[in-house]
Amino acid sequence: MSRSSAIQKSFEIPTELALRIAAYIERPRKLIVQKTRSKNAEIILNLITGESLSRQAVSGISSNARRALRWPLGGGLHSWRRTFTTELIEREMDSRIELGLDLSLESLSMTVAAALGHESLDSHRAYVRDTQRRTKKTDAAEHSRMIISLHEKIAKLSCELARNKNANV
Repeated sequence: MSRSSAIQKSFEIPTELALRIAAYIERPRKLIVQKTRSKNAEIILNLITGESLSRQAVSGISSNARRALRWPLGGGLHSWRRTFTTELIEREMDSRIELGLDLSLESLSMTVAAALGHESLDSHRAYVRDTQRRTKKTDAAEHSRMIISLHEKIAKLSCELARNKNANV
């Protein structure tokens, strides 16, 4: 796909990250482009060839970083994506509950896809479904605890009422 025909997506990034990316573009990336005579528009380039990094290369870099940090297996890129997406869904659900808005699978999937700059809703439906299920289980457990607590209070008040009636007889 040519650069001019690519669909442009926007999303927020922290200011510190934007500044670090700008610094990388100004210094290290510029040196890579000069050294390799690269014409690539991508931000991150292979140091030797000047080509954009393949998915395998990014995955390898992530795996090496995980091992160097002594993180357990499963602590790689996909887990970061899943954690970020799940937290995004939870915040969105909380906001919608407060505002009394739609919590449907389709609606939440559209919001998440838009926030992540994705076209397809398919990859997000599983995350939304899992978060909805977990939230329902959490809500059900909380409701059960509240019901038990209320039953305990009722029993306690019933005992006090019975004692008061007996004391007045």
